[in-house]
Amino acid sequence: MVQKPDSCRSEDCCYDLSKSEPEKIEGSKTSLALFIVLPLIIGIILCIITAKLFVYLGKKGMKYSRAKMLFVQSFIAITWFGLTSWGVQSYVNPCTDFDLWLNGDLGVSFKSVIIGMMANVVFGFIDNAGLFFGGCYLDEVFALLPGSSDANVAAGYGNTFSDFLGAFLGTFVGLILKDATGVEEGPLWANAIGIIVGCLLGILVPKLILSNSSTKGLNKTSARQVLLGAMEIDELEAIIDGKKTLFDFRVERTFKKLDNDNSGKLEIQELKDYMMDAMGDDFDEKQFENELKEVFLINKNGETHEQEVDFKEFEQIYKKMAIDTLAHRKKQKQEEEELENQKQKQNLGHKQVAPENLDSEIQNESEKKLTPMDQEKKID
Repeated sequence: MVQKPDSCRSEDCCYDLSKSEPEKIEGSKTSLALFIVLPLIIGIILCIITAKLFVYLGKKGMKYSRAKMLFVQSFIAITWFGLTSWGVQSYVNPCTDFDLWLNGDLGVSFKSVIIGMMANVVFGFIDNAGLFFGGCYLDEVFALLPGSSDANVAAGYGNTFSDFLGAFLGTFVGLILKDATGVEEGPLWANAIGIIVGCLLGILVPKLILSNSSTKGLNKTSARQVLLGAMEIDELEAIIDGKKTLFDFRVERTFKKLDNDNSGKLEIQELKDYMMDAMGDDFDEKQFENELKEVFLINKNGETHEQEVDFKEFEQIYKKMAIDTLAHRKKQKQEEEELENQKQKQNLGHKQVAPENLDSEIQNESEKKLTPMDQEKKID
């Protein structure tokens, strides 16, 4: 058990940490409320400020990706709320030091770490595994729910299903371990590690079972393919023909993905950020600029919009990309068919040699093997 500070061994200490039900201290409810509400507000403000800072640096020419911004925001949120948790516990119980808050009453031992991890491993595993299987087998159910035409909303429904399972099963496993071992809870960091391990297992095991998921990633070879995705020829034709059910869904979903600040206009920097995030190391800035000039710049009233386009303009851009991609796909398919036909004709020509030409071919081959002297004798 963790050794308590000397100041906590007196009778004036607020409560004994070894007790399962500590005595309530007298304190201002307003103060406790402020300890809860203020950190939450400040944490949200810090995340917003970080996002605005990244956008500002991007406009100044500094390269960054949305992934980096998300990692920085996550680190700030974890650090801030962790320190806040320690501060609130120290306020409620002045006997708490940092080691006690981080490692719990039992301190760091193999038993406490394993107990702390197990329930969270189960929760993390179910959380991701449920999302895999839910996405594969509950698509028809999710399609009946509001907003399921949006891929993010459908993913949210799948995550709700997996969290529902994980919350119950993880809690039950935690109670079983608590009753069987008598350990209330493990170190704080062991809980976090348990969830991470469980989530990774929740990816690996379902992947081995399902082999190949039905989700198709975006093709990262060009800007057109990143925005249009791996669409089949009939889908491209449907978009070009103006079938609203497919066209509106595709173009609106893509526009919302790109419009980070929800301004209703797509800025070139937003588009570039999306490309860098989607294509990763394959992103070629020079290629992007060339495609930008070719595809994404359109004229309106004789003016060239080089910095931003609205939704109506993006519809025209999207349709133009679909037309170009369809023409390229059809040409590629035609070339492949012609090449295949040529191969078949060549194979057929080698297999089927006309009988009347067979003797002449044999004679020609034998003449090639004759020496010059033999050929002169043959002429004589």
